[in-house]
Amino acid sequence: MMGLEDIYENAKRKDIQNKTGPQTQSHAQDEDKDQKRSGSRCLVLMTVSLWLICVLLLVFIILQNITITAERDLIKSYKNTVEEFNQTINSLQGNYTDLMIEKHQLQNNFSFISHKKLELETRVKDVTAEKDQLQRSVEFLSQKKLELETKVTSLSEELKEEASKQGWFFMSNELKSWSDSRKYCRDRGADLVIINSEEKQNITITAERDLIKSYKNTVEEFNQTINSLQGNYTDLMNEKHQLQNNFSSLSQKKLELETRVKDLTAEKDQLQRNVDVLNQKKLELETGVTSLSSFFMSEERSWSESRQYCKDHGADLVIIKSEKKQRNISSFTKERVWIGLSDIHQEGNMKWVDNSPLNLGFWLKGEPNGQGGNEDCIELMPSHPVLNNWNDFLCSEKRKGICEK
Repeated sequence: MMGLEDIYENAKRKDIQNKTGPQTQSHAQDEDKDQKRSGSRCLVLMTVSLWLICVLLLVFIILQNITITAERDLIKSYKNTVEEFNQTINSLQGNYTDLMIEKHQLQNNFSFISHKKLELETRVKDVTAEKDQLQRSVEFLSQKKLELETKVTSLSEELKEEASKQGWFFMSNELKSWSDSRKYCRDRGADLVIINSEEKQNITITAERDLIKSYKNTVEEFNQTINSLQGNYTDLMNEKHQLQNNFSSLSQKKLELETRVKDLTAEKDQLQRNVDVLNQKKLELETGVTSLSSFFMSEERSWSESRQYCKDHGADLVIIKSEKKQRNISSFTKERVWIGLSDIHQEGNMKWVDNSPLNLGFWLKGEPNGQGGNEDCIELMPSHPVLNNWNDFLCSEKRKGICEK
């Protein structure tokens, strides 16, 4: 019985299959085609998606590389500027040292010339005193000579008068004509000599010679004395003039040295001021480089995500509380970035990430405006003026953040 039932059931199943077979097979083929088409579309979509992801990843890597390169170039530029300032300062220091050496040399020369000038002044004073003494001696001797000449004349007159009284001879002191000479003699109770013997001739000649010789000797002695004094006086005058010329030359040299020292002092002071200014700029640049080296950028994220990125790297979003730092940060980036300021916890109550209040802001005109309480996070926009480039914005927007260690 069981065998017959099975055979019957199988025959019935085959009959049913023969009736419905063509329709079922056609439907199955359609389903296979739909599945193949659906699989192809998925494969294309997956390929396009992967390609887009690769492109976006490549763009992100390029942008990240550009940002890093720009940051490196900026720091390198600062370092190059610092090195240039160091070279300039070293050059100025060298010039300053050379000027100081020249100044000390000029001061030594000035001291030497001042000492020499003092010696010359003393020498001129001594020579002037000697000259005055010689002048007084010349005047005294000239007076003495005049007195002696007067005395000689007086004695000669007395001698002549005495000689005329005793039949002696005397001579006139001046050259006269024969008539004037006779009158001169007769006025004195005498007359021109009468020579009527050889003895009288000899006496006359001898007396005349002795008198003339006496006059000559006296005059020669006085002339020698006067000439000697005059020579000494002339020598002293020449020495005085030479000393005066030397004194004038040294005075001019001293004046030139004083002017040079004054100019060098002014130049040294100016160089010192330049060195001080450059040192200050160098310090500022070094501080800027050191400061910039403590900053780094996050990827483009929301404000909260950027802050978390900074904190994950041992930092936090930057806090700006001075104009100097505002300028440094603005020069650090060329794109809009998040800073560590927000009023997330209380609308209108701006606080930094260290929970300190905002005391100094660098807002764009009309900012912060809140936009209905939706803009709670602050971005810095370096394309605007450096002291007016803060803007409140939606915290969910994607921006890079500046992290500060």
